[in-house]
Amino acid sequence: MKGYFRKIPAKNRKGYTWSFTVDIGRDPATGKRRQKTRSGFETKKQAQEACAKLISELSKGTYIEPSKIAYKDFLDQWLESKETRVRKATYSKYMNHIKNHIKPGLGNMPLSEITPMMIDRFYTRLRKEKGLSNTSIADIHNIVKSTFKQAMVWNMVGRNPAELVTPPKRDKKEPRLRRMEKCTRFLKAAQGHREYIAFLLALTTGMRQSEILALRWKDIDFDRQTISVNQTLEHDGKGLNTKTKSHNSYRLISIDDETINQLKKHKGLISREKLLLGPGYQDHGLVIPTSVGTPLNPRNLLRTFYRFIKLSGVPKITFHDLRHTHASLLLMQKENPKAVAERLGHDVRMLMETYAHILPNMQKETAANFGKMFYQKDIQSGKNVVKSQS
Repeated sequence: MKGYFRKIPAKNRKGYTWSFTVDIGRDPATGKRRQKTRSGFETKKQAQEACAKLISELSKGTYIEPSKIAYKDFLDQWLESKETRVRKATYSKYMNHIKNHIKPGLGNMPLSEITPMMIDRFYTRLRKEKGLSNTSIADIHNIVKSTFKQAMVWNMVGRNPAELVTPPKRDKKEPRLRRMEKCTRFLKAAQGHREYIAFLLALTTGMRQSEILALRWKDIDFDRQTISVNQTLEHDGKGLNTKTKSHNSYRLISIDDETINQLKKHKGLISREKLLLGPGYQDHGLVIPTSVGTPLNPRNLLRTFYRFIKLSGVPKITFHDLRHTHASLLLMQKENPKAVAERLGHDVRMLMETYAHILPNMQKETAANFGKMFYQKDIQSGKNVVKSQS
């Protein structure tokens, strides 16, 4: 088999593109000549590489006939396959990105004709024309890459063009409310409110909002002073999910004496509410339910949260910043990063990437402390244990 190359005018823009045709013999049934043609390559070298790959696949019998399905229709199939396999919040995120960005940008193209260059230009338009952040584009890239990976599994395409595209690096936002005096001021403003315990748990355990709102009394061991994270509350507040964010999210968190005391005090409040309402109380065993026992809607918790942020006079933050503050305070106290990662339900690598802004100062303090220890003076002789060479 041999490839034949042509230089042709580019569509809708100036310049030229390259195409190639491979003669693969005659159809044994009809006797007609069979050919494979590919076009749209920016350079002859790209066309030659693609041609060589096609000839190799045809020779080995691994060639997959490209699907003619439109990418937008394939996206619908991909979404359908994900509906029962991912958390509702994740599925909702997929749907929003596909509806608002991926379908308008790439949806009308045939699945098999989308190239790395098309995807790269699509990302550029998202940034320049729609003003999307690097983080949002990185999320979209993960979806595009995942869809083509699935298309390869289903034998609809022979390669994943998204793997050849480098997405932008995610925007890194430094967590706020890291100072203890700000934490204390905020908690003091919220003290006495029935949802105070949610804010306290976020700051003292690093649990996510969805984990806190799904926490049950049976998940708390008051004697051993531990909390077991086993489930989450959906973002719409309508369902409890036994699936956590990741495998690492299933974890056991040790808690301090004062947090235990506050939980016991809160349990007394919930018991009184249950007693007052009687048969009308819908008991789900939740630590932070509504006054009738049902799961508390995350939006309602956030309304209370922002009200006390304003009352306390601390800079506006997100609920998630409470979790970041917990991790930051531990790291600044030189706690073992592995132990901090386990509390958060992260792996150590993710922790180090997220809190890289804290590490340089920690490194300086570590070096200074090591120097004091290594070059310390012998108390009896008054001489340095280790002397620098002159």
